[in-house]
Amino acid sequence: MKRLHWVISMLALLLLGAGSTIIGRCDAKLPAHRNALSTAAVTATAVGVERGNTFEGYGSANWSWGRYKGYKFAISFKPAMSKTLDSIWIVWKSASGYGGGNLGTWTFELHADNAANHTPAPAVLQTTKRKAVKVTGLRKPPDGYLKVNLPNVAVTAGKIYHLVIYNTDKNPQKNWSSPNTIMSRPDIPWQGEGCMSYDGKKWSPWGSLSNPVAPGQGGRAAYALVYTDNTAEGLPYYSATMRFIFQATYEGEVFPWNSPTVSVTGLGTSVFSAGTPAGPLRIVLEEVDGIILTDQILVNPAQVSAVPTWFTVTLPTPITLEQGKNYRLSLRADTCTDTNNCYVITMPYSSQQVPGWMAATWGGSGSYGIFFNGSTWQKETVPEPDLSFSLIVQ
Repeated sequence: MKRLHWVISMLALLLLGAGSTIIGRCDAKLPAHRNALSTAAVTATAVGVERGNTFEGYGSANWSWGRYKGYKFAISFKPAMSKTLDSIWIVWKSASGYGGGNLGTWTFELHADNAANHTPAPAVLQTTKRKAVKVTGLRKPPDGYLKVNLPNVAVTAGKIYHLVIYNTDKNPQKNWSSPNTIMSRPDIPWQGEGCMSYDGKKWSPWGSLSNPVAPGQGGRAAYALVYTDNTAEGLPYYSATMRFIFQATYEGEVFPWNSPTVSVTGLGTSVFSAGTPAGPLRIVLEEVDGIILTDQILVNPAQVSAVPTWFTVTLPTPITLEQGKNYRLSLRADTCTDTNNCYVITMPYSSQQVPGWMAATWGGSGSYGIFFNGSTWQKETVPEPDLSFSLIVQ
């Protein structure tokens, strides 16, 4: 079946707004992953512990309020390791429409957390030598990946920190650019990671108004914490790609199970619809050699809408994931005939250009998004993609 790239349907246009991007295509050892800190709002009918890549991504969106004096942006994060922080990588937008003039003059500060309301504490963190963890006068930020070299400072696993960013240019309305984010589902309760905006008076959670699952909420920013021992961790997903599921065009994830053997009682993912699908969406878990372990109806046409919703299904019989084996999870809708009436998902994706990001994706380099084109399984074409899904395990 011929593969068509960069196809944006009318449904996608409804999901997008200014400064937001989503990519479409139509056709027919699990290490501790950093996005485990993100607990999606999943309505699980199966009883057990939720595992899998529960991070959801629905396209990128830029914070453009650096055009206004007194406004600030903050990326909130919670390290998994207690180490000395050397630098932070983030994603920046400075291309036409995302910036202007000389692109601004930027300050970056690291703040501790105000435990009372989980906003940045007023004072900038200091090193043991009483040096502020602060970078000033950064000019001409790139359109892409920005490395912020900080004065080395110790961070503690499980504590919340905030990277505060603001434009100090004398004419910010002329000279500005944008930190970039990915639209996601807000964590409930908050897990210590996300985006905030300061309007000169108070800090508030920030998200794009174009976010299809939570307008004005759920903003997340990709980042990599690089330590002085050259290890790294972070949230690697900076955007998402849209995929249509119809006929023999399946979407899924290949992953090795390197954790101890577990019993799986439920499966889930986030899905929405284009038009009215002609039949159910099935979720299939199999070994990579094609031995099907379970094949279940996840959702029927009457249950799905144009708004992404997380669905789960309880398995009639628990299945076993054995340590050291490779598995394939896929979504299938054979009775849907075209992209006008079918099921749609989004896959968050990352980059190989930032140190540590490839390893920080769910499952590392051994796990990745795949598609079936009617005859063979192939790896997704965007960099380091992962299906958003959950495994309910005992």
